[in-house]
Amino acid sequence: MYLAFSDGYAHRPSGQASVAYLIIKDEKVVSEHATKIGKASIHEAEYQAILTTMQKLISLGVREACIYSDDALAVNQINEAWLTLDEKLKPLLEEVSRLKSNFDTISFSWIPEEENSRVSSQSKKCFTVKPRPYTGYIERTGPFQFLVKGDHEYVVDLVMSTCTCPAYRNRSTVPCKHILFVREQDPAMDFEIL
Repeated sequence: MYLAFSDGYAHRPSGQASVAYLIIKDEKVVSEHATKIGKASIHEAEYQAILTTMQKLISLGVREACIYSDDALAVNQINEAWLTLDEKLKPLLEEVSRLKSNFDTISFSWIPEEENSRVSSQSKKCFTVKPRPYTGYIERTGPFQFLVKGDHEYVVDLVMSTCTCPAYRNRSTVPCKHILFVREQDPAMDFEIL
């Protein structure tokens, strides 16, 4: 029997979502994939992850599988233990039911997120932004404050771990490339106040 782990993730700042799966047979990875899917709620993303996993299993010719998900709502609705009241989820549940006919045996089981961490981290990586290296220069303006100059000027405060750049203010990148640049110039300046 194939074991499949699926995860959906909704990136709150953007409203965008991603799905990931890991398919295993005899303790060997058969397939692993993660991709963005556009706007979706967390539960829509979890359903889409299960559907994507099922579609991959079908394309591999798998007839017996157990799909694990850390979304209790989706698993319990698929297993008919809970009602599906959300109108957006009903078509997704219907598609899961339709795809079940492609399997001789298929089961859906809930697992805690920590047991689904490999797949969960893959779905989140779709939204991980790695700051580009910064090539400006630094001017110390206070004991732990720095003016970082390049195309623009931003103020970095290492005590508060803040920066005045848009990426930091919008929380799309924490810490931002300016904070990382200051820390790289003098590792002794990198500290945490408790």
